[in-house]
Amino acid sequence: MFEKLGIAAVYPEIILLVMAIVIALVDLYVKSPRRTTTYVLTLLTMGVVAYLQADAATQGQTFYSFGNMVVSDPMGGWLKCFAALAVMVTLVYGRPYRLSATCCVVVSCSPWVCLLCWACLS
Repeated sequence: MFEKLGIAAVYPEIILLVMAIVIALVDLYVKSPRRTTTYVLTLLTMGVVAYLQADAATQGQTFYSFGNMVVSDPMGGWLKCFAALAVMVTLVYGRPYRLSATCCVVVSCSPWVCLLCWACLS
């Protein structure tokens, strides 16, 4: 039955939907006002979706699913990949962060460095 639906063409969208539900449920139990757990889960989800879209786009094949109502082609895959990356960049640069003594030696710490060392996420 799944082969007939061609559900492989919409795996990234399914993962995005499932993770949106999981992140919303996890956010119910987060007590931190900065919502670090939700933030990190969102970034990881967008990274996985971007990777899956880029992987599908590099294969160069066009997939049809759900009775040819859904088309997954390389151009659409790259556009969705770049859209997911744009959301990640917006989330990282839009989040107010603070420098801490353990963050880094550099005086002007960028949000990407703070994301990597996890000191500013708490």
